[in-house]
Amino acid sequence: MLEIIIDQDKCSGCAFCVLACPQKVLDLDYDTTKAYVAEINECIVCRNCEEQCPKGVIQVRLES
Repeated sequence: MLEIIIDQDKCSGCAFCVLACPQKVLDLDYDTTKAYVAEINECIVCRNCEEQCPKGVIQVRLES
């Protein structure tokens, strides 16, 4: 099972994770200025979002 966790309290809304995702799994909510998971089924588990987040608030978990 795939899970992408974004700590909404610590997300700064920089959108680096959104820009880093080759599959457009993440998007930015312009009302709250926070990243959110828009299309989890498109995730290829590249972990670019985790690597590019300057605050380290994203976790990609893949459990069998």
